[in-house]
Amino acid sequence: MITPIHPVISGLVAQLDAGQQEEFEERAGIIEASMKIDRGHAECLALLDLFTSYPVVVITNKSAPDIPAKTGKK
Repeated sequence: MITPIHPVISGLVAQLDAGQQEEFEERAGIIEASMKIDRGHAECLALLDLFTSYPVVVITNKSAPDIPAKTGKK
């Protein structure tokens, strides 16, 4: 499997089974080529699309990178 560009996407994709990971890679490639967008954006869209196909997939593994909380400060 190709490691996704963004660490959050990578952590989420790591929670998928092998078949879903393969589907993710295929969707990301198709989206990237057909929409002519960068790979990172294509991976985000592919993951969202995959989650709509498998709505019962729940990400529970704590190994995914933490997302910093917004503080409202600029």
